Amino acid sequence: MKVLFLDVDGIINKEGTPVKMVGEIMTIADPEIVYRLNLLIDRTGAEIVLSSSWRHAPTWKEAMKASGIVKPLLDRTPRYSSWKKYKIHEDELCRGHNIQDWLDEHEIEKYAIVDDSADMLEHQLPNFFKTKTGEGMTQEIADEIEKHLI
Repeated sequence: MKVLFLDVDGIINKEGTPVKMVGEIMTIADPEIVYRLNLLIDRTGAEIVLSSSWRHAPTWKEAMKASGIVKPLLDRTPRYSSWKKYKIHEDELCRGHNIQDWLDEHEIEKYAIVDDSADMLEHQLPNFFKTKTGEGMTQEIADEIEKHLI
């Protein structure tokens, strides 16, 4: 299985993307970027695991569907990592720890992380694709992720 760990803000939206209500669900998604993401997922066969803080919302799956993401999300990273497991202080936990906790529980072939924040673990960096918050996932970044996952 191939997995794409997906952040939301700064990935599927960019500066100026308006908030939109789809029924009772709030979304902030740029249609062009979401189209690019859907194409990337289709071409690579990757599953999406939500690593964004949006994963805390009770309607996280519905929010991603309302954003235009076609493929249902496989899962989300754990809400909290155990700082004791990593033998670090609780304040040192980062998004990379949540992703690692998910990876430790699943068998995967390849993975990619797309995020506008670089708080990943050092060994995850070869699988990390950083966006600029104001731009979202550009075609160039999508192409890099596709090459990485194929």
